[in-house]
Amino acid sequence: MNEDRLEELSAVFITDGLTYKDALKRYKKRRNDLKKQFKGPIILRGVERSIANSHDWVQLDHLYVQDPVFLYFTGLNQYNCAMVLDSTGKDTLFLDYKNLDEEFWEGKAIGYEEEKLNDIKLLLGFDEIEPINRLYSSVFELLSTTELTTLFTMWYVSEGHKKNKESEFYFSFKQELELKIKEAGFKSFEVLSIDSFTFKRLKLDDTDVKNMNKAIDITKIAFEDVCKKIKTFETETDISGYIKGVIHSNSWLGLSFPPIVASGKNAGILHYKKNNSVLQENSLLLMDFGCRYQSVVSDLSRTIPVRGKFNPLQRLLYQIVLDAQRLVEEHVAPGVTFHRLNELCWTFIENALQVRLLLKGGTMERHYKTRPHNIGHLIGHSVHDGDPFRYYSSQPLEIGMVLTNEPGLYGTFEMEIDDEFYTETCGIRIEDQLLITKKGCQNLSEHCPKSVEALENLLASSD
Repeated sequence: MNEDRLEELSAVFITDGLTYKDALKRYKKRRNDLKKQFKGPIILRGVERSIANSHDWVQLDHLYVQDPVFLYFTGLNQYNCAMVLDSTGKDTLFLDYKNLDEEFWEGKAIGYEEEKLNDIKLLLGFDEIEPINRLYSSVFELLSTTELTTLFTMWYVSEGHKKNKESEFYFSFKQELELKIKEAGFKSFEVLSIDSFTFKRLKLDDTDVKNMNKAIDITKIAFEDVCKKIKTFETETDISGYIKGVIHSNSWLGLSFPPIVASGKNAGILHYKKNNSVLQENSLLLMDFGCRYQSVVSDLSRTIPVRGKFNPLQRLLYQIVLDAQRLVEEHVAPGVTFHRLNELCWTFIENALQVRLLLKGGTMERHYKTRPHNIGHLIGHSVHDGDPFRYYSSQPLEIGMVLTNEPGLYGTFEMEIDDEFYTETCGIRIEDQLLITKKGCQNLSEHCPKSVEALENLLASSD
């Protein structure tokens, strides 16, 4: 493909920084690996439309539009696509019809064009290209010619789980697929899940790890720049805007999620969104943000003293969280589960609060009893990757997976230290990304400052 064509479609076909030819091979291998594991037709439906289509008042600055599973197998970053993989036949991609009027408004897309089918096949590495309105008729044709009685799609398996999945994207398509094939007379077919394979998707390859390191580097630059300019910021909005600018100037895909910039008591709101309060000079400031680089993301949290120095109570509380984080990191290894890491983290924090705060006359008031949130989550092609219901919490982690390590402490704390009384309403969270290796883990964000000394030195260099 010529350079002009590549540039034209750079937002539509994600190469992950590889050559176009190598990117095609990578997606093809992933589809072949999927077919080897599941004997029967595999049907995947991508995101059909932007939520802005349903709500005119919603406008999104979001350039990564396709769901991570579909994009993982195709590289295709546009709406209203589907694919059917047949382990005994051809791979078929379904596309919207070419629409030049829509492209005039929204930009280039890869659409179904009868006269250009061979070009599109070569462009995307599929055996057949069909219009999206033929998805179900093609599925029915396939089912009528196979002796198998199972077909596969993506949905999160949850035996006995209480959470309602009816509105979940993948499960909704699974229900639609079951209904369509039954209405067409294929009542003996069972729809099974490829969930076990998509768990393996979270074992990142070298290309993904390289891109994740780049995303982390960009996030680190934004954090360090904020610290160096902390004296010039007056509000959370100032900092949030600065973070957005730094990240977007280093990655066209921009933020991996809206940044959390919470000072003082605002940091007690875990997913604080307003980012519009005036910075309080003596408060702690919690920042939680990340970058999307190619098809992977970063997600880091740091907590700093706005005035540049931790007071004694802030230092005590911060050190408890940092010590908990380091303890968890020491125990991350192949085979460990999130359940175990949660137990380690929150038990340590409660014991440390007892010894370092409460037994020395301090007090605390918290919204929660002992555990405000999970110690972390899987991260890869999306920020909270893997199943959204965290069924993976009891599954052993595997080499190549990346998880966040983010202990936190939130509430109002009081204590007399060296004859001076301190009171602090705050939220403290420290978050890194850990790549699981043979011998344990590698902290991909270790180079982003977080010790008390490193943070105070960085803040001392502020303009």
